[in-house]
Amino acid sequence: MKLFAITVAAALALPILFARAGDEDPLSTMQALKEAERAFDLDRALSLFADDAVIVNAAGATTAGMENLRRFLDEDMQFNDSFELKQPRVDRNQVSWTESVSADFYRKLGVAPVRFAFTAIVNQRKIASIVAHVPLEEIARIEAACRRTTDPVIYGQPCSQYIQYLRHQAVNLAAMQSAHAADIEAGKQLATTVCAACHGPSGVSVSDTVPNLAGQRARYIEAQLKFFKDGTRKEPGAVSRAAIMNAIAAQLSTEEIANVAAYFESLPGAAPGSKSALLPNIAATKVAFPEDYKQAFTKYHTRNFPAAKEVRYYYANTAAAAAAKAGKPLPDGSVLFVEVYSAKLDANNNPITGADGFYVPDRLLRYTAMEREAGWGFDIPELLRNESWNYAIFTAAKQYQQGVNQAECLACHKPLSNVSYTFTLQQLSAAK
Repeated sequence: MKLFAITVAAALALPILFARAGDEDPLSTMQALKEAERAFDLDRALSLFADDAVIVNAAGATTAGMENLRRFLDEDMQFNDSFELKQPRVDRNQVSWTESVSADFYRKLGVAPVRFAFTAIVNQRKIASIVAHVPLEEIARIEAACRRTTDPVIYGQPCSQYIQYLRHQAVNLAAMQSAHAADIEAGKQLATTVCAACHGPSGVSVSDTVPNLAGQRARYIEAQLKFFKDGTRKEPGAVSRAAIMNAIAAQLSTEEIANVAAYFESLPGAAPGSKSALLPNIAATKVAFPEDYKQAFTKYHTRNFPAAKEVRYYYANTAAAAAAKAGKPLPDGSVLFVEVYSAKLDANNNPITGADGFYVPDRLLRYTAMEREAGWGFDIPELLRNESWNYAIFTAAKQYQQGVNQAECLACHKPLSNVSYTFTLQQLSAAK
């Protein structure tokens, strides 16, 4: 079923956002995929894809998740009539090729074979992206043939609708390829003040969990930012890595996306093992450990975290509690504080639940805190700023936890401006 011929966009080398530039031999990975498809070896084919792959077909539809990918590949192998990489071209970690498709309805319309074009991104021998489209001249041939036939149907839909989908996808890809016209200097300004908090000012990331963007192809970065912006790329949970990028990308215009993508493409690739320093104006926190929280704060919420096998206890100082009860935004001077405990486990390694419905706490793991004071957010870029809130994570010994990047906290809480940038304002408002 070649309408759905593979278009995978994986971005995030999860945990975070985009594929890394450069791969030892991307063409061999794509050839291995075709060999697996020819042998109808579904497990082998699936193993060549990144865990977080997103398939975007030639009509612009998307598929995400390994089980969905499995079904997609299975169907593709059943209906495919060609497993060849025709005229392959390699540019760094990008492979482009064409395939000729001769499905029955194309034959009936008199247009077979139809040429499909593909562009794949391969990172660390895993397929991160394969974007399929039908070239505009081929779409024109199909459209002309459809006009000569009474009510033709392609893939179960009217030919006119099918043509509309194909043209939309082809035009969108052409637009992304125009990144060379983007304003690289404007992209640099955005990248070095906001993106740099995680990806580094020169596209070299700040940690191993964050992919480098230096030298990555602009149209790939554009595609991923658009997927984050419209919610195509997402993960369960409000604090996932994808949620951080969803929050940032949602604030970017199409022009800003093109600019920042062009800037990162203009940079040389990262040297092996290199890392950037955290941005001091964003990474550093002004929050101090509230030594008196047990006596002076209100305990207002308890929550189980099954995936982490943790239970957390939430506290608020007087300023925050009073404002919430009055239905007002939390003012400067507010502090919210959380104790994080591991849950006691039974013989089967499952959390033990107490009579109150919450996990029985075992060991104190860490503390988290958010606090706001006048002027605290002035040196944080608007795309990340949470008014005057700052965030911190403390060890069980009440020391700052090393390696914490406050930018991730800011991005995660950014969409919550209507609830004072908190996840638990409702519970705090209802606290007695």
